[in-house]
Amino acid sequence: MLGNNNRLVKERNEALVMEVIRKNREISKADIAKITKLSANAIGMITSALIEKEFIYKSSTGKSSGGRRPEMLSIKPGAFFSLGVDIDTDRIRFATVDLAGEVLEIKRLKMDCVGNVEKVFEAIKSEMARHSCKYFLGAGIAVAGQVDIKSKTIVLAPNLRWSDVNVSKFFGGNIFIENEAISSAIYESFYGMCKDTDNFICINSKSGIGAGIFIDGKVYRGKSGSAGEIGHLITDYNGQKCECGSFGCLETVAASSRIAARCNLPSILDVVERAKEGDRKINSVLKDVSKHMGVALVSLVNTLNPEKIILGKEFCIYGQLLLGDIASFVKSYALPLSRNVEILISDAQNSTSVLGAALLPQLKIFKGWEV
Repeated sequence: MLGNNNRLVKERNEALVMEVIRKNREISKADIAKITKLSANAIGMITSALIEKEFIYKSSTGKSSGGRRPEMLSIKPGAFFSLGVDIDTDRIRFATVDLAGEVLEIKRLKMDCVGNVEKVFEAIKSEMARHSCKYFLGAGIAVAGQVDIKSKTIVLAPNLRWSDVNVSKFFGGNIFIENEAISSAIYESFYGMCKDTDNFICINSKSGIGAGIFIDGKVYRGKSGSAGEIGHLITDYNGQKCECGSFGCLETVAASSRIAARCNLPSILDVVERAKEGDRKINSVLKDVSKHMGVALVSLVNTLNPEKIILGKEFCIYGQLLLGDIASFVKSYALPLSRNVEILISDAQNSTSVLGAALLPQLKIFKGWEV
């Protein structure tokens, strides 16, 4: 038991130091000690071990404050890396990201993923094999739906028509799974628009709508891990039937694929183009979408009081057409102490969930989180 405790303390302290170096990009051992409150001797041993592991390196020499010039430490770029996988209904996105946060590659593979578990997993296996080497930390898979990260099971992905898929049966131990909106929130927390924000919500849209919620700097999952399924907030009790079996869910009117269908157009890009041309019917649909989104967001901000709400995935395509109306609705109907929330479009476009998935194998290294 004592040995296990010592190992856990060591891992926790290494993660603490790695996170401080990551956030500061370049920092001296003395400054790490000040931030972490660990002794200079402990920091010396920890950083030596991390250098030996090739996680960090001596990147430069700092300025002298009266004594010897300090060695500056940084995360070692281009060494250890991980693969992110984002499974959508009609494509798979892949991204490789190193420990320094550099995006080494992003690509996509068009594929009908609906109901095709084995076909999708064979494509992922092939991509993992392409990256196999001693510096490969593993792969993270993001999927829209309910997941059990401990058992590595996709419990229900209604738009993919997948249920009770145990991912570990198809892959080895270096695989991680996550809800795709939570993956986006992890990316925004690490490198995106919420680096300095502890309380925020990321909302993604495509075939469905989901949210990743951070409270006090940590992912909020709820009792069984299903927190954030805001696409199934009921915004119209007399609305159409949803894939989940209920009626009037937000995503039946506001997910990008549903908006295109409501406008009788092939894609959300066509919707945006026609809206910009001043098509009254299209703009009427978008006004209705704004209202439903406003109703959902008022409930969220009154309940969770986030500092920011980031709209990602295909919201990046059409969100600007809705943003003014949504913000006005929230300011009009949210409680006074909640209505100053910032509502923003992600600047990472539709890549947030795949980049967040690539960070899943790195969470234990930087955060000490068990995933």
